[in-house]
Amino acid sequence: MAKQSTRLPDYERIKEAPLAFDPVRKDRIDVHPLRGLIEHGPFSGQMSPALVPPTIRLAFITPEAYAAPLRDYLRCLNEVHAPPRGGSYFPDFPGFRSVFGVDLAIPQGKADPVVLLPLKNIQQALQGPDPERLFLAMVEGAIRQLTLRRAEFDIIVLYFPEFLDSVFTVRGEGYTFDLHDATKAITASTGIPAQIILDRSIGYKDRCSVLWSLAVALYAKAGGVPWKLANPSSGTAYVGLSYVLHQQGDKTQVVSCCSQVFDDRGHGIQFLIFTADDFVRKGKNPFLKRGDMRRLLMKTLQVCVQYGGLPRRVVVHKTTHFTPEEREGAAEALGLLDNYELLQVQEDTAWTAVKGRSGRSPEAKGSPTPYPVDRGTVLPISRFAYLLWTQGDAEGVVARGRSFYQEGKGIPSPLLITQHAGSTPLLESATELFGLTKMNWNTSRLYNNIPVTIKSASALGDIAKYMTSTRQTPYQFRLFM
Repeated sequence: MAKQSTRLPDYERIKEAPLAFDPVRKDRIDVHPLRGLIEHGPFSGQMSPALVPPTIRLAFITPEAYAAPLRDYLRCLNEVHAPPRGGSYFPDFPGFRSVFGVDLAIPQGKADPVVLLPLKNIQQALQGPDPERLFLAMVEGAIRQLTLRRAEFDIIVLYFPEFLDSVFTVRGEGYTFDLHDATKAITASTGIPAQIILDRSIGYKDRCSVLWSLAVALYAKAGGVPWKLANPSSGTAYVGLSYVLHQQGDKTQVVSCCSQVFDDRGHGIQFLIFTADDFVRKGKNPFLKRGDMRRLLMKTLQVCVQYGGLPRRVVVHKTTHFTPEEREGAAEALGLLDNYELLQVQEDTAWTAVKGRSGRSPEAKGSPTPYPVDRGTVLPISRFAYLLWTQGDAEGVVARGRSFYQEGKGIPSPLLITQHAGSTPLLESATELFGLTKMNWNTSRLYNNIPVTIKSASALGDIAKYMTSTRQTPYQFRLFM
């Protein structure tokens, strides 16, 4: 009997994706998003007409007696802050205007767009039946109140102090409530970008890192583009899909299908919500019938056409596999394009790896290094599947020749990517997906472990299940950030 080989295929390492900070000048790039912002300014800062007003105006919703701490915290955005000693990734935060070239207007008094929630009413809500719903009704009333002054602000900032923790997340048998998602559902339905502030952000000891993330998020929610991918796959649109089961009135469960569309440079365009009441459920996961998958992706193509024309190629990401019916529906919707891809992106896998030393001596060769596997390592495991380490050692990003492991400790796990349709070579597919891990503008960190397509579609799906009614037309992406 012939001896079978157990040798794995050769692995590859993808280089860190460079980011662009200017729509015209190709030399304004950097692999480090924050260093790029400091040196070049935001991508949309060079665009005409401007996407962001000269002053980004904030409105407040906060319990009474808590406006001052919130105001003091936000004023820090106009100051310089240094990272703690020993920090490696975050540069000094030089102030909002220095980074983005626009001002930030923070409410100073009752004449500004501010709604103070009476503490007496809050306490009554917390002591009543379904306190989370009663408090949410107060928040919704405050948002409706601010809509009457919509011309005076660009973003609502809501501050939920620690004493509201009992209603922030509520879980029971067959019941889950999340105040963050429920609030975002209300603001998104009214067309207003929102930023939620918690005490853990205000009290976090590394003020520099918190302000970087808050500043990037506020700029993006105001309509700005902090950065884009520098080396796009021209003519490609990326789509993240997520399905959310929920009740609709007295009907049985329906599925909200969330489709988040990104252009070839990783810029989130718009967000679709499509309701399907005819679906297949396998275990806990819903799957679409052929017709609904066709309609969902046809609507997604329409968004692309309205934004910039029919794409040459569409790449669809979701976390569960594509059933035969879903593949057939996708083929009917996308089959006339030059190419399309259906990729399953699995976060939880049984695979792991450690990085071994190279060297001539038998003692050193193969022994583990102090740092994890390189970020960007790609290992094919079949003709249609590969492992991609999106976490790991990002050597040279912070400083030439210097290792940087964002998670700090632990052994990183790879993503398992399975190609259910398409003919793009696996390494090219991995390179695109790898770049998309750097396109989440809700954080200032180097990367997320999953691509922004999956990250956003999942988060948007969590918010969508709280929306009492949805519209057929797309939503702006920034409303759900």
